[in-house]
Amino acid sequence: MAISDYTISELGELYRKKELSPVEVTEKMLKLAKDSQPQINSIVLFTEERAMKEAKLAEKKFMGNEKCSPLCGIPYNVKDLIDVKGTATTMGCKAYHDNYKEHDSAVVEMLSAAGAVLMGKSNTSQLAMGTTGDVSLFGATRNPRNLEKVPGGSSCGSGASVAAGISAFSIGTDQGGSVRIPAAFCGVVGIKPTFGRISYYCSASAHKMVDHLGVSTRNVYDNALVLSAASGYDPRYEYSFNAPSQNFAKEITRSAEGMIICVPTKFCYDDVEYWLTEQYTKALEILKEGGAKVKEVEMPDLSTYRKAHQQIFMVGAIYNHAYILAERGDQIESEMYDRMKAGDIPASEFFKDIEMQKDLMKIFLDLMDGCDFMFTPTMGAFPCGQMEREITLNGQKVPIYEPNTRYTWWGNYLGMPGLTIPVAFNKDNNAANVQFVGRQGEEAKLYRAASYVEHVVGSADITKLPGLDY
Repeated sequence: MAISDYTISELGELYRKKELSPVEVTEKMLKLAKDSQPQINSIVLFTEERAMKEAKLAEKKFMGNEKCSPLCGIPYNVKDLIDVKGTATTMGCKAYHDNYKEHDSAVVEMLSAAGAVLMGKSNTSQLAMGTTGDVSLFGATRNPRNLEKVPGGSSCGSGASVAAGISAFSIGTDQGGSVRIPAAFCGVVGIKPTFGRISYYCSASAHKMVDHLGVSTRNVYDNALVLSAASGYDPRYEYSFNAPSQNFAKEITRSAEGMIICVPTKFCYDDVEYWLTEQYTKALEILKEGGAKVKEVEMPDLSTYRKAHQQIFMVGAIYNHAYILAERGDQIESEMYDRMKAGDIPASEFFKDIEMQKDLMKIFLDLMDGCDFMFTPTMGAFPCGQMEREITLNGQKVPIYEPNTRYTWWGNYLGMPGLTIPVAFNKDNNAANVQFVGRQGEEAKLYRAASYVEHVVGSADITKLPGLDY
């Protein structure tokens, strides 16, 4: 097996047996990441000196038979919205090219404490806006599963780097689907956890009321390992989720027996690519065959709430980027500049948007009453081509934003955890991902159900890029 074929837990076991070393793995991953740049452009800022220092420290621990965390010696990257000491947080925007940071973000601190090895920063859609991943200071990121297609955004480098096997995991940000969309388009596992589960301290914000950090990995178990290490209460972050630390990996039972699933039937089948609904239905049948029961519900019209979420997001963008808009506005792409106009609203409307969160939360809690989680597709359509802004959906041309965020934005508006996993690939290597959505604080239930489905269908292999020495 090539180094990139190993999961996080498998690498840890090989380290303990001294059959592989963190230094060897890190050197290989760094070379792969650099060699892959002309093809997928996923990791755009490298922290090679730091990575080798952290890898050597991890190797010393294993050689000394010290007790090590599951992430010790594991190479990863963070999205270019997350502060890393000595590097610029550019947010994929020329206006922030000189935005160098003196401190690590909270999540990097947590992962460093766990012994993980930071390879660098992954590409992002400019200012974390956009669901495609093809507009950035560093150029477009491409989808390893199909190089002609977008990887999804805004955490485009996260999904692409994990799918190509050049990073064991990635930390991204998610304001309306930005971890889950690339995970779905690239056919990997992605979680947007409960609001505040991972501290957002020292990470660039779109709007602090919808900002989440999330995790992309190859399989469910690895995802649970990373979330366990990355999460925890942080008094420096005002929205930190105040709950005891959890070992989510230990709570994976690969069983759906006795679980009750909330299924908004019409919502999950209307205006969705036929093949995606077929795979969603098959995954639902797997859960039912595993002993789960289904509660069918009717999803109400969400359009007013969707507008409110978008306005909250863009009010934050205008506020956070006010200086740049005034002084370097010509360095922001017109697509992002135009989107920010949605945040130019009266204060009264903004506060109404915030109040509407309570109304929608009640609606969802009522829908999910008596259920363990809600189950939906992750995407409504296949990825589009580079710089396309329309997609063919069941023979009809539609703007990409609706099918790309149909099942994701409300999780951010409500702060509810959402976990997406791949369940199938078609002849064009497009992935079908399904999503498990829970109440705040109930990630363990999502991991349990998702691990069962993954156990039946199998986890997705990486896509090895042509010409690279894996």
